[in-house]
Amino acid sequence: MSHIFRFTGLLLLNAFIVRGRRVGDIQH
Repeated sequence: MSHIFRFTGLLLLNAFIVRGRRVGDIQH
């Protein structure tokens, strides 16, 4: 179970970072 939560957490964190970068690029 812990492995699944870690994998999901990494995916969510990575998606959040990518989304933040895209928003930053659009603003700038």
